[in-house]
Amino acid sequence: MRILLIGSKEWPFHSGAGFEKKPSGGIEIHVDKLSRFLAKNNQNIFIITRLFPNQSKYETTGKIKVWRVPFINNTFLRNLSFNFLAYFKAKEIIKAEKIDLIHAHGQVGGFFGALLKNKFNVPLVYTPHGLPRGWFFPIKKFLYFLNDFAIKRASKVLFVSPISRTEMLQKYPKLNNKLMTNAIDLGDFNKTNKTWKEIRFVFMGRLEEVKGLRILFEAYTKLSKEYNVKLNIGGDGLLKSELEKFVVVNKTKNVAFFGWVKDMPSFLMNNDVFVLPSFETGQPVALLEAMAAGKIIITSLPYVENEKTGLKVKMGNSDDLYKKMVYVCNNFKSCEKLAVSAKIKAKDFDWNIVIKDFIKEYNLILKSGISKLGKK
Repeated sequence: MRILLIGSKEWPFHSGAGFEKKPSGGIEIHVDKLSRFLAKNNQNIFIITRLFPNQSKYETTGKIKVWRVPFINNTFLRNLSFNFLAYFKAKEIIKAEKIDLIHAHGQVGGFFGALLKNKFNVPLVYTPHGLPRGWFFPIKKFLYFLNDFAIKRASKVLFVSPISRTEMLQKYPKLNNKLMTNAIDLGDFNKTNKTWKEIRFVFMGRLEEVKGLRILFEAYTKLSKEYNVKLNIGGDGLLKSELEKFVVVNKTKNVAFFGWVKDMPSFLMNNDVFVLPSFETGQPVALLEAMAAGKIIITSLPYVENEKTGLKVKMGNSDDLYKKMVYVCNNFKSCEKLAVSAKIKAKDFDWNIVIKDFIKEYNLILKSGISKLGKK
């Protein structure tokens, strides 16, 4: 197959670090691995992404071809401007490369993917990657409009979030869809011996409101005054300066900001407890990586089984998060059993297994001639 991937704001992942004002996240990690494992399975992959300083406008890596386009480096315009220019580049590529299928990621990418499908009659696969809950009202309403536009025109919607899927099926009960999963490369994780005495809590991801970071810092500040603990923050984003100020004002002990971490598996391995009190509805790759790394997990998201593969907290509740962190501190050895179970569960999310489901879905779409909302 000849598959065009659109909507990812950088390729390879982390290539915008040091220049990007608003760091990339789960979509970019997902598309990076998806493209590589598709190519590994003998598929021809075409990617359009953003152009950063010192990068080539075009490159090939085995069966992967990458085109890069300019964008406006602004928090609110970077995604829209990039996808707008990517649309025109995609028109050229679809004609020249005889593309069989488009897979669009995110609401903005999905909108332009729908336009391309209508123009060229090329099947469109759309993955929303969660719903836009964290934005303020005008932008959130606009993103929901783009999401609905893409969903109505997609040949099939491949969800990686059961929450998003449930909400969309309530609105579009006849939607042609399937619940997939994000995935991880288990080969990235090697065993690390614990050489530190304090209990190390870790957060990895974008430093933004939707990740529940205010709640995390409130809970950890209280914890740090009672226990020998540390909080390591891997990532960057709009809240970084505010969080650094919070640490100083509240005299929060033992917090370290590492910025974007290139080797995330190694970074995870050198911590004990992964914390993600997120408001988002997607399936975070970082959480799956924490499972694969054998970390104790505390999260508000429905991807761990409470007291079996992790500890669940009430969304938006810093007191409940504090209590769960205290519980880990007081019962660390027994909580390590949860980490072992999580590591076993992570085998279900291995890209070597998951990629076969993606290829199967692509083939089904091409064979069926599916059009809007599953109607032939």
